[in-house]
Amino acid sequence: SSFGAALMSGSKRSKRMKVVQTSTVKGYDDLWPDGYIPPISGARFGQDVNREQRYRAEQNFVKLTAGLETKGEVDRITQAWREQRLNRMDGPTVLPMRSEDLHELPGSELAGFMPRRGDFDVEWDNEAENILADMEFSANDPPQDRELKIKVIAIYNRKLDQRDKRKKFLLSRGLLDYRKNQKIESRMPRDEREL
Repeated sequence: SSFGAALMSGSKRSKRMKVVQTSTVKGYDDLWPDGYIPPISGARFGQDVNREQRYRAEQNFVKLTAGLETKGEVDRITQAWREQRLNRMDGPTVLPMRSEDLHELPGSELAGFMPRRGDFDVEWDNEAENILADMEFSANDPPQDRELKIKVIAIYNRKLDQRDKRKKFLLSRGLLDYRKNQKIESRMPRDEREL
């Protein structure tokens, strides 16, 4: 293949990524009524989104903020990037935190929680993805098989909604802030703590 030939010859090829419409599966509009468009101002279906350039912009932001001494300096630069470059065609889609500031994120001290992603190592209904692992859509699928597969995807989407609902519950009640909850609990009367 041409990809294998490029690897063998050692040449560096840049992949050109484009926003494409993925509504080719029958029933797609019922499951996902709005096609995904990256949060880039002015992006349209079929347009080049400069993925590599956006990645380099993100890396430049990380290098710029890594050398700063105070949180105030980082906040000032982050605000400037947010106003001038974030989600623009030549800018990053995210502005990552410095590793020095990670301890400020809720849940950063909890084992099994990834605060930057907002995910747990083991999620609610962790095996939900298994039903999709080996599923394939083929042009030769009978209509009833295709309908069944679309229903399975709908079930999976509901499970993801439930997973998201549970995460929002934890975040909205501050349950991931372990130290704060530990301090509150230590101030409670002994009989309440034992409950």
